[in-house]
Amino acid sequence: RPQGNLLIRCLREREEQLLVQAANEERDMGALPPLTWFSMHIDASNAYNALREEYYDISELWYSAKNHKTAGPYIQEPYGNGAQRKLAVNAQEIEMSYAGAGLYASEGPTKSSVFDFWALIYQRKITSIMSVNYPREERLNAATHNEDTETIQYWPFMEGQEMRFMPYTVICLHSECKMSPTIVSSGCGNNSMLVYRLSKLRVSFNNPILPTQPHLDVTHVCYYRWPDGRLPVPIENFSIADSAVGLLEIVEQDLNWPECPLLIHCHAGIGRTGTLMAILLAIQQANDQHLVHIKDTVQELRKFRAKSVMNYWQYIFVYLTIAEVFVKRGHLDGSTRHRLTQMWNELLADIP
Repeated sequence: RPQGNLLIRCLREREEQLLVQAANEERDMGALPPLTWFSMHIDASNAYNALREEYYDISELWYSAKNHKTAGPYIQEPYGNGAQRKLAVNAQEIEMSYAGAGLYASEGPTKSSVFDFWALIYQRKITSIMSVNYPREERLNAATHNEDTETIQYWPFMEGQEMRFMPYTVICLHSECKMSPTIVSSGCGNNSMLVYRLSKLRVSFNNPILPTQPHLDVTHVCYYRWPDGRLPVPIENFSIADSAVGLLEIVEQDLNWPECPLLIHCHAGIGRTGTLMAILLAIQQANDQHLVHIKDTVQELRKFRAKSVMNYWQYIFVYLTIAEVFVKRGHLDGSTRHRLTQMWNELLADIP
C-alpha cells in the first residue's frame, strides 16, 4: 500500500508538471512576431468569429461580479501630512511589466468621489490624465441615468479658471480643442473635426494650518468621440482605423506616456479604459520584445482591473488597432491592407 500511495503521488506530480508545461507552451506560441501574429489571428479564415470566441473563452473567469469586487483592490492613500484617514478611490494601479512610469485605471469622478480623485492624482504625482468620456455623458441615456454616479465637470477648462476641492485647488493654465494628429498630418482637417480638448492644469495643496506643499502640473485630455460600450466614432472622410491610430498618437504626443504616469478613465473605468490600456500595453510589449500576445495582455490586465475590455467588439478593436500600428511602422506590408479593411468592415457591421 505505501508503494501504491507513492505511485499515485508521482503520477499526480507528473500530471501537474505536464499541465504547467502545456500552459507555458500555449503562452509561448501566443507571443509571436508581428507578421506571424497577423497571419494566425487576422489573416486566417473565419478570423472574426475566432477572435469573438477567444474573447468569450477568457471572459468566463474574470467577468463575474465576484471577481469584479475582489480583483485589484482599490487604491488607498493616507490623507496627507500624517493624518490617518484613508482615501478609498475606485481606481487601480496596473502593475504590469509594460506599464511604463505608471498606469492607473479609474471610474469617472462623481460629485462624491471628486475629492478622492484629485487626492490620488496629487499624492501619486500622476502628471497625465486621459478621459475617454466627457462630463455628464450619462444623461444621453435617460433610462439609466443617475445623477449621483454621473461623471462631473471636475477640471477647469478656461484659462485662469480654478476649481476647489479643499485642500486641493486646480487651476487651468491653458486649454484648447484639437484635431486628431492623424487628421492634422493629412492636411485635410477643419474646425468641424475637433475631437479632444487638451488642458494644462496646476494642482495645489492649500491647507492654511499646514506647511505649503509643491504644486503638481498635470496635462489633461478629454476625448469626445467614444460612446459608452462602443468604439470610437470615425470623423467624416476618415476611417475608424484613423481614429484608433489617432488616439494612440494623442497619448504619445500630448500625454508623454510611458515616460510620465498616466491615469485613464471613462464612466465605469473598464470598457473604454480597459480597451485603450490593453492596446498601450500590447504595443509596449511589441516595442520591448518585438512580440505580441493580446489574449495574455487582457487576462493580465483583468487581474488588476476586472472586466477590462467589456465586449468582444472592443476586444477585436484591440487586435485591429495593433495591426494598424504594425502597418504604420512597416512591420506588416501593404498586402495586409485588404484583409484589415475586411475585418474593420465586419466589426462595424456587427455593432447594432
